[in-house]
Amino acid sequence: MPMQAFGVEDDERYTTMDEKKRRRMISNLESARRSRMKREQHTKDLNDQVMLFMNDRKEIIQKINEVGQRYGAIEAENRILRAQREDLSKRLESAEIVASYVVGTSTYGVDVPQDPWFRPWQPPLQSPPITTSAGFLQF
Repeated sequence: MPMQAFGVEDDERYTTMDEKKRRRMISNLESARRSRMKREQHTKDLNDQVMLFMNDRKEIIQKINEVGQRYGAIEAENRILRAQREDLSKRLESAEIVASYVVGTSTYGVDVPQDPWFRPWQPPLQSPPITTSAGFLQF
């Protein structure tokens, strides 16, 4: 009889161990599945971030190119304006030299400040309106 009792106890113990192993195996499989899902989600999130950063990079490059083009256009306009300023400065200097000469030797009553040629930065004075008679344009 002791042999039988020993066998029954062993069977229960193996059955209990098999049940524990089976539960542990199921738990491990479930844990591994959750781990794979987490890793896949993390990989997907990282890929989404990469795409977002690539799109942001493209937008930034496009904005940099636009700003560069605008800068080039403004720089070209600036060069033109500087050249015009230099030209106008030379013309003003020449006009001032001529004006100082005319004022210095003026015995003919030339009113230099009123002459628009000597002050190109000022608008010319308005002249009185031109009037004609009715018969002026008849042939």
